[in-house]
Amino acid sequence: MVFNSFDAKTFFIFVIIHVIIVIQCVFTLTYVLFKAKKTPTAYSMIVCQFLILLWLFFRFPENMATTTEELLFSVRFTLFPIYFIGVAWLIFAMFYTECKAVYKKKTIILLVTPIIITFLPVLTNKYFHLIIDHKTVEDPLNTQWGLFFWIYWIINYTYVFIGILLVIKKSISVRCTYRVQIILLLISVIIPVSSNLIGFAKLIYIPFDITPISFSISFMLLTISIYKFRLLDISPFAIKEVFDSMHECVLIIDRSNNIIDFNNSFVSYFGKYIHIEKEQSYKGFFQSLENYTANIEDLKKTLSAIEINPDCSLEMQLTIGLNENKVFLLNTKPVYKNKKNLIGRIFTFKDITSYQKLFDEISVKNEELSTMNKELMLLNEQLKEYSQSIEQLTLEKERNRFSRELHDTMGHTLTLLIAMLKATRINYYENPSKSIENLDDAIEIAQAGMNELRMAIAGLDSPTINKSNLYNSLKELTDRFSNLGICIDLSIQDDLNETLYDRKHLTSIIYRMCQEALTNSIRHGQAKNLSIIINLASENIKLHIFDDGKGCCKIVKNKGLTGMEERIKSVGGTITFGSGEEGGFNINAVLPI
Repeated sequence: MVFNSFDAKTFFIFVIIHVIIVIQCVFTLTYVLFKAKKTPTAYSMIVCQFLILLWLFFRFPENMATTTEELLFSVRFTLFPIYFIGVAWLIFAMFYTECKAVYKKKTIILLVTPIIITFLPVLTNKYFHLIIDHKTVEDPLNTQWGLFFWIYWIINYTYVFIGILLVIKKSISVRCTYRVQIILLLISVIIPVSSNLIGFAKLIYIPFDITPISFSISFMLLTISIYKFRLLDISPFAIKEVFDSMHECVLIIDRSNNIIDFNNSFVSYFGKYIHIEKEQSYKGFFQSLENYTANIEDLKKTLSAIEINPDCSLEMQLTIGLNENKVFLLNTKPVYKNKKNLIGRIFTFKDITSYQKLFDEISVKNEELSTMNKELMLLNEQLKEYSQSIEQLTLEKERNRFSRELHDTMGHTLTLLIAMLKATRINYYENPSKSIENLDDAIEIAQAGMNELRMAIAGLDSPTINKSNLYNSLKELTDRFSNLGICIDLSIQDDLNETLYDRKHLTSIIYRMCQEALTNSIRHGQAKNLSIIINLASENIKLHIFDDGKGCCKIVKNKGLTGMEERIKSVGGTITFGSGEEGGFNINAVLPI
C-alpha cells in the first residue's frame, strides 16, 4: 500500500485515526507502567501493549512509502511486533488465569521458539520470498503471502484462541461479580482478532485495513476494564484460588437466600453429610443438616433471627457430626453494595474443635487446681513429716549399704572360717600339720575379715581389693577357696586391667560378685568346680560364673543375689542367674564401660 493509493482526504483521516489509537495505547501503557501493581500479569500486558504500539508506529512509514524497496523495508519492521503479539497474549492469559505452567522457564521457551523460527525468514525474504511476494506487496488486497507466513499465521492464531479458551474455561467457576471484567477483556481481544480474520478471509470488501480501528475499540474496552473493574489489581482467578484454599468453610447466598458459591473446605466437610448444589435455598441446606446437628434449637433460633432482621450479624457455636463431632463457630454477616443495598449474606464455619477440647481441658484443669489448692495446706503439713521420713530413708539407705557390706565381708569370712574349721576337724588326727596350716589360714582370714568390717563401718572400700589390678585381687580370692578343695578356673582378658584403670568402681563390683558367687557355691551349692570368665565385648564387660553344684529348682533372691542385682543396676548393667537341667548354678552379667 503506497502513498499514491490514498487521496489527501483519506490519508488525513488515516493519520487522525492512527494518532488517536497511538494516544490511547500510550495512555493505557503509561497507566499500567506507573499505576498498576507490579505483577507478572501487568508486565505481560505491558509487553502486549508495547508490541501493538510498535506495530502502529511502523504503520506510518509503511503507508508513506513511495517505492517498493521502501515498502518492503517498512513491512519487515511492521511484521516484527505482529509476529510476537499472539504468544504475548497467551502468556498474559496464562498469568491472568493463574496457570502454574507459565511460571516455568521451559514453558516460555517452548512458546516463543516456534515464533522465532518462523520470523527468521523475514530477514531473508528479499532472496527467498518465504514471507511475501515482492511483486504483490503494493496491493494489500491481493498480496501473495509465502509458506512461512502462513505457518506463522496458524501458530499465532492458535496461541490467540488457546488464550481465549483458557480465559473462558476459567471464568465458568468465577463469581458473577468479576464476570464483567472478564467479558470486557475477551471482547477487547476478539474485536481486533475478528477484524483481522475478516480482512484476510475477504469476507467483506473493505478497501483498507480495519485492524487499527478495531484496536481503538479494544483499547476503550480495556481501559474501562482496567479503571472501573480493576483488571490488573484484582484477579478473579486468584481470588477463587484464595477462596478455595481457605481453611474455614464459607457459604455465600444471594438476596433471594439461594446458594451462589461455596469453597472447597465447605464441600469437603459438609459434602459427607448432604448433597450441596448452587442455586438451592440455604434453608434447605440447614434443614438437611438438622439430622447431624447436636444443638439444633440454637441453629433454628439463629435462622429465625436472620429472617426477622436480614441486616443482623450473628455468631454461635454449632456441633456437627455422627461418630466424631466437630465444633464450629458459625458467623453470618450481610453483604452490601455501596454500603446500602443488601445483596447477600456470608456464612463462615470456623472449626474450633481443638479450641473447644482445649477449653474443656482447661476447665477440668481449673477444677483440679481448685482441688489441689485445697490440698496444698495438707501437703504443707505433710512436708515436715516427709522431711523426717527422708532422714529415716537416708538412715535406712545407709543401713542397707552397711548390711550389704556386712553380708559381703563377714558372710564371706565366716563361710571360709567355718569351712576351714570343718576341714581342720576332719584332718586333725590324720594330718595334724595340715590342720595347723588351716588354723593359721583361718586366723589370717579372720583378721582380714575384721579389717574389712572396720572399713565397711567407716564407709571405705575393702583393703583386700586391688583396684589397679583385678586379676591379682581375684587370684588372692580364689586361692583362699582353693584350699577348701574346690577347683577354680579363672580367665580374665589380658587388657582388662587397662580398661578398668579409670573405672575402679567396676573393679569393686566384679570382685564382690565373684566373692558372693564363690561363697554361695560352698555354702549352698557344695560345688567341686567353678569357672570365672571375664571378657571385653564392644562397649561392655561380660562376666560369666558357673559351677557344678547341686543348683536349685526355684531361685529365692536372698541378700546375696539381691546385692548382686543392686550393684549391677547401679551402673546400668544387666544380670541373669539360674540352674540348668544338669544342675550347677550360672551367673551372667553385662556391665557397660
